[in-house]
Amino acid sequence: MWLANLASLELHQLHSRKPDFEHPDYMVFDLDPPEGYDFTKVVSLALDLKSYIETFGYTCFAKTTGGKGIHICCPIEPRWDFHTVFEAAQAIAQPYTERNVRETTLQIKKEARKGRVLIDIFRIRSGQSIVSPYSLRGRHGAPVSMPLTWDEIAGLKNPLEYTITNAVEKVLIDGDAWEGMDAYAVEIHTHRKTMVSKEKKLPVSKKHKTPEQLEAYEKKRDFKKLPSPLPVWLKEVEPVLWFIGIMLPTCITIYD
Repeated sequence: MWLANLASLELHQLHSRKPDFEHPDYMVFDLDPPEGYDFTKVVSLALDLKSYIETFGYTCFAKTTGGKGIHICCPIEPRWDFHTVFEAAQAIAQPYTERNVRETTLQIKKEARKGRVLIDIFRIRSGQSIVSPYSLRGRHGAPVSMPLTWDEIAGLKNPLEYTITNAVEKVLIDGDAWEGMDAYAVEIHTHRKTMVSKEKKLPVSKKHKTPEQLEAYEKKRDFKKLPSPLPVWLKEVEPVLWFIGIMLPTCITIYD
């Protein structure tokens, strides 16, 4: 109510939460195209960048900005300061823009972008913010920064499709596309312990065969000519199984 009384149409959020404001709990990639850029190309870039980010072990959530771009947010554990998280984002964005130099850039200055989409990771700073999910924008038509599923992003033709007139109805029907987002928080990839799994060599045992011994045994044995002997437990219940096999069909016939 306090914000409403101030006529606060736009709400912008920090990347961290009370009580620890110096450790962000998500990493954001802001796709900021130049004026007049084809939005379907922004969608294609977002989908491609999502696939690339996922190779680093993150889960990506997307929303429109309520303007002309798309935000990709990746939940992380709030254990690292802004500079460390920024470096992790840079380790993803730098090689991506180098591979897609014709379409994307990390240049902040508009004159240096030369018609390319800015992959803005520079908001990952203490005190910086992005427009909040479901926030109105103070623009013509009152567009909304709308969280969407990736299937919905893929089919989106207009970045201003969701506004004050239809955003609430969509949430009531489809639910929150970002529900449970915190459950996907992971360590930043630059500070994960690399686990190298080595093949375990089992000692030779009189009771149990090693995988290597079983493999050699299967190569020597022709199971079509010489079937494997029954296990001890199966030999003990073999008469019972034989009885069931004979009597069960007979009982079914009698009581049918």
